[in-house]
Amino acid sequence: MKQLLRILTGIVADGRWLGASLRWLGQSQGALTRPQFDEGRPGDAPADSCAHRGIAEALPQPPRRNRKSKIQNPKLKGLLIGVAFASALAAGAAAHAQPPAEATLSFGREVPRYGNPLRAAAGPGNPLRQASYQEPQLETDLPAPIDDSRPLESYLLAAPPPDPPYPQWGSLEQPVRQLPAMPTYNYLMAGPPRLIVEREWTQPIQRPVGDPAPIFADDQRLNMPIDLYRPDGLAPPGVTGDHTLKNSHALFSYRYSVEGFNGNLNGIHQQSAGGVLGQFPYAPRKMFKQQHLLLIEYAPTDDLTLMAQLPFQVNSIDYSTRSGGFHDAYTQVGDVSLWALYVLRRWQHHQVHANFGLNIPSNLFGGTLNLYPTPGFPNLSYPLRVGTGSYGLMPGLTYRGQSERWTWGMQAIVTIPLGYNRYEYEVGDRIDLNAWVWRRWGSRWATSGRLHGQGWGNIRHSDPRLNPNLAETTVPYLQGGTRLDLLFGANYYWPWTRVPGNWFSIESGFPIYQNLHGPQPRATWLLYGGWNMMW
Repeated sequence: MKQLLRILTGIVADGRWLGASLRWLGQSQGALTRPQFDEGRPGDAPADSCAHRGIAEALPQPPRRNRKSKIQNPKLKGLLIGVAFASALAAGAAAHAQPPAEATLSFGREVPRYGNPLRAAAGPGNPLRQASYQEPQLETDLPAPIDDSRPLESYLLAAPPPDPPYPQWGSLEQPVRQLPAMPTYNYLMAGPPRLIVEREWTQPIQRPVGDPAPIFADDQRLNMPIDLYRPDGLAPPGVTGDHTLKNSHALFSYRYSVEGFNGNLNGIHQQSAGGVLGQFPYAPRKMFKQQHLLLIEYAPTDDLTLMAQLPFQVNSIDYSTRSGGFHDAYTQVGDVSLWALYVLRRWQHHQVHANFGLNIPSNLFGGTLNLYPTPGFPNLSYPLRVGTGSYGLMPGLTYRGQSERWTWGMQAIVTIPLGYNRYEYEVGDRIDLNAWVWRRWGSRWATSGRLHGQGWGNIRHSDPRLNPNLAETTVPYLQGGTRLDLLFGANYYWPWTRVPGNWFSIESGFPIYQNLHGPQPRATWLLYGGWNMMW
C-alpha cells in the first residue's frame, strides 16, 4: 500500500509538470520553445522562480500565444498523452526507489525536490562551493599525516606530492649524461682519528651511505669546526699555535719580524739620552730585533697537532757616549721550542685547545753563549742575547670562533724557566696575551686587528762577565716591564693545485702602553710578515 501511495504521489507531482508541458505544446503548435506559465493559476510555477530563472534568461522570448488555443491534430494529441503517461509512471518508480526529501508532501503550490538544492546551482557563488573550495597550495614536501590512528585516510586527505621535474635528456646526438643513483647500504667505517694516536680498530662506526660526498663534508663540519682554507683561517703572523690541523695534514711556515726601539723609557715617562748618561757611561739610542722563524706542524690525529719552531735572530744596539758612539750586534740561532696542541672541546664553529711547549736552550747545539764580553764595553748585554740558556715550560690556552665573514680568537701563553743557565743567571717569567679578529672580504682577502699584551720579569742573579756599571742593559734588575701593542694586518689566500693552502700575511703596529722597570729602550714600531703553506 505504501509503495502504491509513493507511485501515485510521483504521478501527481509529475502530472502537474505534464499539464504545463501540454499547454506549452498546444500554444506553440509543435514548436520547441519554453513553456509559458500563468501567474494566477495554482500549480503553475512563477516565471521568476529559481528553477526557471536561468532558462528564462538564457532562451529567447517567443511571442505571446492565446492561452485557449489547443492542438488540432487528434493523433498528435493522443501520442503526447501516451508519452506523458509513460513518463509519469517512470517518475513514480524512481520515487519508490529513492526516499523523499525532508519537506512535507503538498498538493498545493510548491512541490518538494529530492536531494540538496544547493548542488544544482553552478558557479563560484554557490555557498556550498565556497565552503568546500580551497586555493591550491604548492608544497615542496608531502605533509605529515593528520591523524596517526588512521594513516590511510590521513594520507588521502593530505595534499598530493609536487609534480616531478621535467627530464633533461638533451639532444639525440649529444644526450645529457645522467649520474646513476647509488644504492644506500649500511657501512662499517672507521671513525675520525681522535686522542693522541690513531687507532682505527677501536673507533668503528656504522652509517648508511648512499653518496660518499656528504661523508667528507660532515667530517670537515663535525671534526674541524674552524675552516682553515679561508683567507682568515689562520691567526695574524705575530701569533703561533693558534690552530690545530686535520689528521695527516702538515703546515710549513716562514715568519719574519722586526721591532724598532728609539730613546729610553723610565716607567711610563720618556727619558732623554742626557739623563741616562748622568747614570751610566753608555746610553742606548736605537735598537733593532729581527727574527727569521721556521715553523713546521703535523697532525697525527684530529685532536693532536705537533709543532716545532726554529728561530734565527739578528739583534743590534747603537749606544751614545759623552765622546761619541758605540755599535753592538749579535746574530745566532735562538732557542728551539717544541709544542703539542691538544683539542679540549669543539662545537659548532668554536674550538678550545691547550698549548704545551718546551723551550730547549740553543747552547746545546754549539754553545751560542761562548762569546765573552769585552772589558770596558757593554757588548753582549742582556737585551742583545737571542736565547735564555735554560730549559723552560710554556703552557697556554687558545680559543677560536668563526662565522660566515668573521674569525676571532684569544690566546694566553706563559713561559716559565726551569733553572739557571751555565752563566749563573735566569731570565724572568713571561706572559703573552693575544686577542685578534679577522674580517673576510671575499674568497682571497681578509684584514685583521690584534691586541698583544706582554709582561716579563727581571733577571734573577747576574752574569759575572758583565759590568753592571757600564749601561742600563747590563743591570739585571732593570730588565722587566709590561707593554700593550695594537697591530693591523692583511692576508691574501692563494689556493694552489699542489698546495691547497697558501697564505701571504703582513702585520704592523705600535705600542699604546709601556711601563718599564727603570731606563730601558722604548719600543716604537713593529712589523710582521709570513708565508704559510698547508697540505
